[in-house]
Amino acid sequence: VQRFLAEVWITSQVRHAHVVRVHGAGVSGGWCFIAMDLIDGPTLAHRVALEGGRLGALALVRLLVPIVDALAHAHQRG
Repeated sequence: VQRFLAEVWITSQVRHAHVVRVHGAGVSGGWCFIAMDLIDGPTLAHRVALEGGRLGALALVRLLVPIVDALAHAHQRG
């Protein structure tokens, strides 16, 4: 639980267009929770289903570039 809360706190400090904003976290009734912005849009599973069960190379690049950029941003800030 302590590691979970520490990681949530670290994530809450990251400000980037491709990182969901974290507002808080805690433990209630033995369950850990995170309060964050709601991101409206299709799930990855839905996008894969639309592509017939497999994403093509271009779709993967379009999906992964913002993720890698966000990870690099977070790692640059420790």
